[in-house]
Amino acid sequence: MTSFVFSITFFLAAGFMNTLKSQTYYKFQSSNNTYTKSDFETFKSKKNIKIKKKYGSNAEIKYVLVDSIVSNDSIIKTFKHSIKVSSINRPKEKIYDYINKKLPEATFKTINGKPITLSDLKGKPIMINLWFTRCKPCVKEIPILNKLAEKYKNEIHFISITFDNKKTILDFFKTQDFNFTTIIGAREYLNELGVSSYPKNIFIAKNGNVKTIRRGIRSYIRNGKREMGTGEEFEHILKSLL
Repeated sequence: MTSFVFSITFFLAAGFMNTLKSQTYYKFQSSNNTYTKSDFETFKSKKNIKIKKKYGSNAEIKYVLVDSIVSNDSIIKTFKHSIKVSSINRPKEKIYDYINKKLPEATFKTINGKPITLSDLKGKPIMINLWFTRCKPCVKEIPILNKLAEKYKNEIHFISITFDNKKTILDFFKTQDFNFTTIIGAREYLNELGVSSYPKNIFIAKNGNVKTIRRGIRSYIRNGKREMGTGEEFEHILKSLL
């Protein structure tokens, strides 16, 4: 009887020891790094703080368990994480404070070296596109902007403003036409406007006040693929300025 009790006790103790030796680790699907539970919780906490600081207090990051591998002495749980876009509250850019007001005046230089000011353009509506050559959405919408500029060239001033220098723009224009009057090297002015994302499209009425500001041309999901729209929303705004 004593031997039987000893055997059971030994069996339970061995099982308990194996349980103690079994360690759970955590990792992300996109990385080979593994974390202990405490390190994983610390990482998530820091990540959440970073996300909320960047996108606003309503931002939310989700962690989903996608795999769990059990071996003799460990369990590895693999997670994927994503930001819930619908909850993102992006901070408002300063440039939107200019709606129904005039933009700051400045003397710019075009790609041809000609000085120009916004007051030089008074009397007609103005469309201003803010962009740079390494901005893929900016470049993607240029062909549609060109069509609008061609259609309304006699009624509306079309201006583009970039912080890129002359060489960068000239190299870009070797393979891509942009039928806007191009102002270069305007980093200080763009900083003054408070622009932090591109592209931006500013629509100015004949009186010089900003009517509205839009981001890039709207895109749509067609047949499972995202495609650039026709710019019809921009044309509607331009017509309202005439």
